[in-house]
Amino acid sequence: MEKSNFFLMATFIFFITFQIQKANS
Repeated sequence: MEKSNFFLMATFIFFITFQIQKANS
């Protein structure tokens, strides 16, 4: 697995989690 791909996926997951937390607030 490439580091760039891992970083992109991690950022995407973090963004989704942030949106969920923001919606639950």
